Amino acid sequence: MLREVYRSAATMFSELLRQDVHAHNLANVDTTGFKRCIARAVTGGNPQNQTVVSQSVDLRPGEVKQTGSALDVALRSRGYFVVDTGAGRLYTRNGHFTLNSQGYLVTTGGYRVLGTQGPMRLTGSDTLIAEDGTVYSDKQRVDRLLVVDFPAQSALSHRAGSAMTGSQGAVPVGTTSVMQGAVEGSNVDPVVEVVAMTDGYRLYEANARAINAADQSLGKLIEATTA
Repeated sequence: MLREVYRSAATMFSELLRQDVHAHNLANVDTTGFKRCIARAVTGGNPQNQTVVSQSVDLRPGEVKQTGSALDVALRSRGYFVVDTGAGRLYTRNGHFTLNSQGYLVTTGGYRVLGTQGPMRLTGSDTLIAEDGTVYSDKQRVDRLLVVDFPAQSALSHRAGSAMTGSQGAVPVGTTSVMQGAVEGSNVDPVVEVVAMTDGYRLYEANARAINAADQSLGKLIEATTA
């Protein structure tokens, strides 16, 4: 009976963690370039060991949305834009860019967007981003957007918002295809997340009832043996 109690408690703990993941996904349903998180519960040989042991990232692309902004760009090929935080590089498919006060192309978080030769500074007023990622300012070539990919997609993990870190070496993508005036949306499907949350809540409730029943049975057993 105690083993069942432990197993139910472990399942409840797992479901709490999974609820957090689904809630995080729902909170980012409108975050440009966001990739949904996936939590996996693993049951070991001993039921008491059941717990959420890992999270991964669903890297499927989101829907491309037209914005009309000359500085917005959506990736239509594999890979990730590279941004410099000042303390290292982050990777994202969020191509909602702008210019800072010094004329550098930056993310909404203020991180500089990297080209193949470093941070990209635009001095003109007319920006053209070609399909291969080459950026022109007043018809003058500036650089080509640096786009990288990873040998193992599992090397990526969330940092904040749509930004991700890479635990293994990034490899520049040879052929890039981008679309100016568009961004890639979040790949979160709110219906999927809500259904998963509802199923998880029901499972949590069922295990809570099982623990309550076991507690009552144990109480009666103790009363009978001590009477």
